[in-house]
Amino acid sequence: MAHIADVLIVGAGIVGAACARRLSERGLSVVLLEREAMPAAGSTGRSAAGVRVQFSEALNVRLSAASIEEYRAMPQAAYRPIGYLFYVPHGQWAAHREAAIMQQRLGLPVQVLEPAEATRIVPAKTTGFAGATFCGADGCVDPHGITLAWLAQARAARAAKVRSERHAAPRPVAVRHGVRGSPFSGRPTGSAARAG
Repeated sequence: MAHIADVLIVGAGIVGAACARRLSERGLSVVLLEREAMPAAGSTGRSAAGVRVQFSEALNVRLSAASIEEYRAMPQAAYRPIGYLFYVPHGQWAAHREAAIMQQRLGLPVQVLEPAEATRIVPAKTTGFAGATFCGADGCVDPHGITLAWLAQARAARAAKVRSERHAAPRPVAVRHGVRGSPFSGRPTGSAARAG
């Protein structure tokens, strides 16, 4: 059986493009299969494309902060720091405030506000809210621009090929190092299969 690629990625959305880019940077050959006629036509293209650091887990905060820094330097991302404001009800305030303090400890510009202060950013009736948080670095990006830029970077490394397999029926593939099976079903096959 002919060697097709070191890595087969199913889906040429923003995640598939990111994987192709990083793998090609490491010298691996990559083939992306996309069922649509163009990249970023599935969930990536339907995304609201919001980016924010206001999460409750430190790992998610760090990942998001690193992503936002990359988007700032990437013209194709069209990053716009419009800010995210969260009004938080009394029952959720303690946990939300604790998360905001963690975000601040990580060096992020998250503000903890009284509801009345938050109305200067976004006017609202504050009855029932214990507090608010705001981060001006939160914003939105262009997921199409990011996806296409990362695919171009992967191709520039001469390691990636994007193939449209529109309406193609799933078929088993042979995997040299790893689990054998259909990439579409997630179920291992009984014996080594050849791409056909």
